[in-house]
Order: sequence, then C-alpha cells, then structure tokens
Amino acid sequence: MKIRLMALSLALAFMVCGVSSAGNVGKPIYGIYTDTYEGMKIGEPNLSDADRAYLGTWGGPTTTYNWRFASVYSDTTTYTEGGQSLMVRTSSGAMGGFYVMFGTAPVTDVRVVNCTYYTEGTLQFDIKLQTYTIKTSQVYVTTTTVADVVLKIEWFKTLSASLQGAATTSLTTYLTNYTTGWRHVSIPLNDIVDWDGGLITPYYYSSGALSPTDTGLAVASIPFGLFAPATKQFWIDNVFYTSVAPSTYTFTIKRISDNIVMSSITWSNVIPGATKWKAADQYIEIDFNYYHSGWGINVYTDNKGTGADPGYTWTNDPAGLVNTSTTTKVLPMCWRVVDVSTDTLSIQQGATELPNQLWVTEFGDQYPCFLWIMDRNTSGFSDTMDYITVWEEKRGIQHAESTWGAAKSKNYIYFGANFENAVAPATYRTNKLTLELYYE
Repeated sequence: MKIRLMALSLALAFMVCGVSSAGNVGKPIYGIYTDTYEGMKIGEPNLSDADRAYLGTWGGPTTTYNWRFASVYSDTTTYTEGGQSLMVRTSSGAMGGFYVMFGTAPVTDVRVVNCTYYTEGTLQFDIKLQTYTIKTSQVYVTTTTVADVVLKIEWFKTLSASLQGAATTSLTTYLTNYTTGWRHVSIPLNDIVDWDGGLITPYYYSSGALSPTDTGLAVASIPFGLFAPATKQFWIDNVFYTSVAPSTYTFTIKRISDNIVMSSITWSNVIPGATKWKAADQYIEIDFNYYHSGWGINVYTDNKGTGADPGYTWTNDPAGLVNTSTTTKVLPMCWRVVDVSTDTLSIQQGATELPNQLWVTEFGDQYPCFLWIMDRNTSGFSDTMDYITVWEEKRGIQHAESTWGAAKSKNYIYFGANFENAVAPATYRTNKLTLELYYE
C-alpha cells in the first residue's frame, strides 16, 4: 500500500509549505538506538550537547555487576533499518546485556532528562532472539518461553536498595507467537510498572547497593536496556520513543546559497539551447518523524496523470518539465539526496562509456550521485523499483545510484534540469512532481 504525501507544481519552480522543528526531546519520535530518527547521540563527547549518550554493557547475578559479562557488536548481516543492528552476547559467567544512557560516561557525566513529553506514548524496538528467552531482571532464566521475556527500563523515581526498583513489564502481550526472525515490539509506556511520568533520573550502584554518592561502577539515566542469560545472544535495532502526537513528515524549501526558507524552486542564469545540466537554486529539506514497518519515499513525475497541467501529449518519455505551449516537449530532470546540505552540484552527464550516468565534477564519474527523474509512464517504471527511491527504512538514503547508506533525519533533495533543448520564449513546468510515502 502506498500513501501519497503531496504533489508539487513546477514552472521552473514548485511551491510547498514546510514546518521545521528544533531540538530532539519533544520530537514526535525520539531515537534511542536507530539510524533513522534524531534523538540520543551515542558516542557524542560534546558536554554541551543535550542529547549526548553512552552505550555500555552490564551484567551479573544479584550483587555482582561487571561489564565483562556482555559484549556488543555492530552486525551488518542482519538488521531492520540503517544497514546494521546491535548484537549483544553474554559470557559464560553470568547474565548480561546492554544499556543506553544519557551522558558520556558512567560516574563522570550523568544527566537528568525530562521526557514527560512521551508519557502517553510508546517504546518501540525491533528484536531478534535465539532459541532462549531474554530476561531483563537480575535473575537467571531457566525457562525458554516468551512469557518470561521482561523489559527493564531504569526509570528510577527514588533510589532504592536494589535494581529491582526499576520499571518493568512483561513482554508476553507484545511479543506473541514468537518463532524466529525479527519482530517489532510496541509498548505503551503507561503499561510499564513504576513508570514515573518520564523523568529519567541518574542512579549509581556498586556491590548491589544504590547510592547517590557512590564512586564505584555506575550507570545513569537509562531509557532502555535489555539483558539475557549467560552464554546467549540477541539482536536489537530501531529503538525509539513516540509521543501521542501524530507522526509527521515535513518538507521545507530552502535556498542553497544561504539556507533561507523560500516559497518556490527556480533556476537562474539559464541560456535556452546552450545551458546543459544545471542544479536548481533551492532544495527540499525532509524532516521525517514517521514510523510504519517497511516505509520508504519515492520521487517521480506523473505528467500524463489526472490533473496534470500541462499534461504531456506525445508518446515519448514524459518525465521532467513540460513545455506549456508545445506539450509534446519536455526537459529531463534529475535528483540527488544527501544527509548534509551541500553546494556540490556541478552536474555532468556521461559520454560514450557512461551515456546515462549523472555525477558532479568534484566526485567524478565513478560516483553517479544524481539520478534521472522518471515518470509513471516512463517505459519500465515500477512502484517497487529502487531507482525512484530516495529514502527507505532498511537501507537508508540512496546517495548514489544503487548505493545506500544510513542517514538520520533531516535529509536533503536537490534537483537539476537539462536546458540543452529548451527554446525561448517558453515556460516549462510540471504540477505532478510527486514525493510519495509508502509502506509495505
């Protein structure tokens, strides 16, 4: 099933309104361990960054806590988004697991974070188990049924004598009929026992006792952690909080030269018949806070579709900008997506060896980072083809032809057009340039 977001009109320009947001806590989706959504910044050393975070390991029975009981690895062979997951492996010594905390290191940098914005929302994540049960309290697991899967989030509202004061909930309701493979879990945060309204407070522990002044091994401000019995492993991916606010995806047109918000996309300094490929003067910023399994964003024109103005009236490829007076003529267009705004946009087209590839001068022809805009009536067009896909859940953005990479929101789309066959005076436009959100 596909959901169209909006159709955008071009007359060497198109119009769209955009709404931008600032900050990470307070976004409809707050990323914890994810390559898609803005949120915690794992490994960020900047002490002034409010989203700095630390990923650590922890484990042990009852009163013994030691990082040696678990190891974490990036696994690029199995994942649900972004090109990698986190594999957690416990040792033979004791139960173990991992956690993500607010701050840069235990003891030396811990933070109180107010996440009450998500109180009525959900915790969501993808998980893949082996043939055993994850247990996130401090006891060994002797059974192998999903009914024993328990999640623990260190939302401490007061310091207590043991880690059993953590917020917990059974995953039986949320992870039913589990066999093998990845499963998505969504848990209303209000279902979690001892949920304290979203204030993530630091705590410290050593030898099993919690203390606000303990200088021993410490863990602090943990919004998420999972643990398993000894000598086991599991995979985790795409961990985030959602608020009750609806998922959003916004598009903002900005000028390349100064990133000022604009109302249209235009081309300047064009000489019809002489100018070849040229980038537009503006780009689209995508701020994406949406979740549905299997989502992606496509781009194409539909210049023969209902409501096309002007509608293409010939039998050739209708993709691009249509001449408003001679509607059998079009100018080809191209697009590029990046995770950082850029002005590297000197578009080149291949000659004999690479006639259909598009790149920029700075990177050369081995990195075809611009792709041709296709139309729904282009020969070979398919809703499922990779070529029209800008960004998708599992592989990230298509930053060059058939080349994908993880990229968190925000991302940026640039457009170009070829004016070599343009005539003057004439206007070329389309009102059927479409960014389409789909999910499987």
